[in-house]
Amino acid sequence: MSPRRSLAITLATIAIATSGCQSSSGADSTFFGKDLTFDLYLGDKLDLIDYATRTLTAECMSQHGFPQLKEAGTKQYKGFAQLLVIDRARFRGFGSEQEARRRGFGSDQAEEPPPVVSSDPNFDAALAECDKASDNALGEDTRATLDAYTDLGNQLSGSFGAWVRQEVPRQMGPMLDCLEQKGYHVDNRERYLREPYNIRHFNITPGRLAGEPYSWKPAKKPGTVEVGPAKPHLRYVPSSQEADFAAAWFQCDQSTHRLDNLLNGAHQTESEVVAKFEDKLAELNPKIEAIARKATGLVGNA
Repeated sequence: MSPRRSLAITLATIAIATSGCQSSSGADSTFFGKDLTFDLYLGDKLDLIDYATRTLTAECMSQHGFPQLKEAGTKQYKGFAQLLVIDRARFRGFGSEQEARRRGFGSDQAEEPPPVVSSDPNFDAALAECDKASDNALGEDTRATLDAYTDLGNQLSGSFGAWVRQEVPRQMGPMLDCLEQKGYHVDNRERYLREPYNIRHFNITPGRLAGEPYSWKPAKKPGTVEVGPAKPHLRYVPSSQEADFAAAWFQCDQSTHRLDNLLNGAHQTESEVVAKFEDKLAELNPKIEAIARKATGLVGNA
């Protein structure tokens, strides 16, 4: 098993920003004096808590005779903070033609600490004990509160994702017409709209990572705990064909207003979604903030 544990939340296709509407209680579009935006979901606090629990677990495991997690190091991720972000990248938009050519449609390989993979039941048993101890160190009801808050995040992302799944294909019609006029054609529009950012549908050759892809595989020999090499950051480099296509994509975004329409609609939908869950946010946010303060006191910030 892999001992990296996080607060597991569904990272659906979602976003963040600003707008206004009536709250579920009929009040104005504020919550504790703030606009109803996805900022009210405290993803940055969850990332801190996740980092703290894994740091405490690594120290506990070291005390139990398993130093591998502590030696590998603990990274604070930003998955929860980015979960509900509304920006150009969410909808494959670019700020300029130069940016489009530079970035293309691929993703960098993120830097990661060395992975720790256990095939040792003694390690696994100690890990279960240390995980529980880490939760308890942050408060008796910590796990129940975190589970409730991650479930709330799933509900927010699910509601917003329903709008995304409907609106992204709808905005792609004029975009595909524009791209076709520039010589980029898809054979089956219906199939393409099920994965609208897959450039292979246009017979475009993707780029590559600037370096050797990470290839380490654990042997998983019974009774062992393996520590692999750290994963380096590698920049994604678009192919020349992909760079040209990305430039055409940017130009079509400008003429069809696809990206602007999506961002404006996302901000409007954002406030409607948050209003549906305003009461739950009001209930759980103070508890998450209290756990985050305790986490900071125990391990500090990354």
